[in-house]
Parts: sequence; structure tokens; C-alpha cells
Amino acid sequence: MSKAFPVEQLQKTKELFPRIVDNLELLWGYPEFEAYLNSLTSETREVKRQGFPKEVAEELLRLQMGGLGRDDNWTTL
Repeated sequence: MSKAFPVEQLQKTKELFPRIVDNLELLWGYPEFEAYLNSLTSETREVKRQGFPKEVAEELLRLQMGGLGRDDNWTTL
């Protein structure tokens, strides 16, 4: 059984991009989750994106690296 979605550790992302967090939560525990998260953290378009604010990028990268939803303490990237 997978752990609960760590929404409490994505507060800045939820504040600024609630639709993204809603999509992540919906896909949590399914194979599509990783593909969606990768699409958020990788440059996949021909047009250059502005990118996420630093705090949001850090939250998404921690989630991608498996650092959210665990009991470990993690520090700022």
C-alpha cells in the first residue's frame, strides 16, 4: 500500500499552482504519476518556459527524488 499523498509538503506549489497539486494527487500511486511529474520538471517544449519559482521547483524536485512522504528530514536544495 502506498503512503498518503504529501500535500502538506507542497504548500507553496498548492498556493501558486493548485491545479498541478490536484493533478499530482489524482495520479499518486499510478504509473502516470512519474510521467506527469517528469513533464513538470523537464524542458519538453520547443518554446522556452519561464520556469517555476524557486520554492515550487524545490518542492517538485524533492517529490521527484522521493524526498516527500518519507519520515526523513530534508533541507533546502
